[in-house]
Amino acid sequence: MAPTPRTFVRSLMPLMPLVLLAASATIVASCGPSSPPPANQPRAAKQPSAPKVEKPAPPAAEKPVTPATPAPKAPDAPKVETPKDEMKPSIEYWEGTKVPKYKYEMRKDPADGKWKRNGFSTAYYSNGVKEREGVYKNNKRVAVWKYYDESGKLSREEDRRDGGGPDTGGH
Repeated sequence: MAPTPRTFVRSLMPLMPLVLLAASATIVASCGPSSPPPANQPRAAKQPSAPKVEKPAPPAAEKPVTPATPAPKAPDAPKVETPKDEMKPSIEYWEGTKVPKYKYEMRKDPADGKWKRNGFSTAYYSNGVKEREGVYKNNKRVAVWKYYDESGKLSREEDRRDGGGPDTGGH
């Protein structure tokens, strides 16, 4: 069986002190003596020294890694498919401009599979100021709708909780 990365790293752990010791010795040796010899003493010639070779300790015996045994599973319950809430944001623009006219959320009606306005909606004047905002359900205005004048000031609110009231049928 091939060793796992974790097992391989563990096998190198006993060697780490030796690697660090060798690296620090190399750094110290490359820096030269820590202070110059006194002026009245001649410098001693460097004696070549035989490199010390230390044998690494044999790696400790490793415990075999055994995969965790998963707990027994309960029988799977039958899966109930819940329909995805597919939503398409829709934006219509004033003709010949990039100023939005309508922004609304389109969702598929589970009854007939057709895309309908379902969700938050906003309409804008041609100058880009908000005209109205509210919620649609199956292409009908529901809940509270807010209407604004051309300067963006709230002019009125309509409560359409039951989907009744004047509805333009269009946007």
